[in-house]
Amino acid sequence: MIARRVELTWGSPAVVVALALLAGWGVGAAVALGSPVAALAVAGGLVATWAITRSVEASLLGLIVVASVLPYTVIPLRVGVALTALDAVMAAIVLGWLLRHALPARRLELTAGGFLVVAYLVTAVVALVVGTSYAMPSGAAVRSFLKYVVAIGLFVVVVDVVRDAATIRRLVRALILGGIVAAVLALAIQALPRPNIVDVLSSLSVVGYPSGPGVLRFLPAPNNTYSDTLRAVGTQIDPNVLGGMLMMAASLMLAQCFAQRSVLPRWLLVGGLGLAAVAMVLSQSRASWLGLAAAGGVLATIRDRRLWL
Repeated sequence: MIARRVELTWGSPAVVVALALLAGWGVGAAVALGSPVAALAVAGGLVATWAITRSVEASLLGLIVVASVLPYTVIPLRVGVALTALDAVMAAIVLGWLLRHALPARRLELTAGGFLVVAYLVTAVVALVVGTSYAMPSGAAVRSFLKYVVAIGLFVVVVDVVRDAATIRRLVRALILGGIVAAVLALAIQALPRPNIVDVLSSLSVVGYPSGPGVLRFLPAPNNTYSDTLRAVGTQIDPNVLGGMLMMAASLMLAQCFAQRSVLPRWLLVGGLGLAAVAMVLSQSRASWLGLAAAGGVLATIRDRRLWL
């Protein structure tokens, strides 16, 4: 009898079924512990882990999902430091790209901007090493520096991996849909009475979010005081972070509304742009408004310079 050799990969049916069973067990355990939010976090974490092992593009899509929905989720397993899901995904993307693409190929194609980014990162690392001869940085400072390097290094990964129009369209589509989801969450939470807003946002404490009345953010007033105007935060903790994220998605939606081949139906783009605009207004983030106005000015200039006359 000849034994058959079975190769298991992350995409093989047996592995997918095993991961599905593991996800079901994890979600069931989280529900049994009394937290549906934890159940969703467990399921999302398992799906993200599977996606990261599949491809760098899938990892980038997972990064967009995490950044749009629950960007400050803290991984319960501590490895010397409590990492957020966003930090872990970015680090996994950069390491996975190095191990599966850059090192095996023994080459790296960089754009002019990529060379400047790499030169800046090398300079930053050298400055840190040289600085240790004068004063040893704290553990928190080193961790912050590593997160900073990984976040900037993601630029090199994206430029190296995203090279065709189909991939760009998929990522732009994901960024737009993520922005729409973030806007819907922000508007839904903002529509609740203030005690309910505190309850909803405090329920996210099981995944590392802050809790209590401090989750409410108010518009600053003169003399270092705060007004009674409540600012929308969604699941982004800070209204300015929400505004910046929506500004980016709204700029893409605005551009796609005038594209010949839009990545999504125009009715969805127009509706999503409206939702994002309302959420940006409720966030009271003036910088996001200026950013969207600047994006509109650039788009108007590209399409027809006569609009400025």
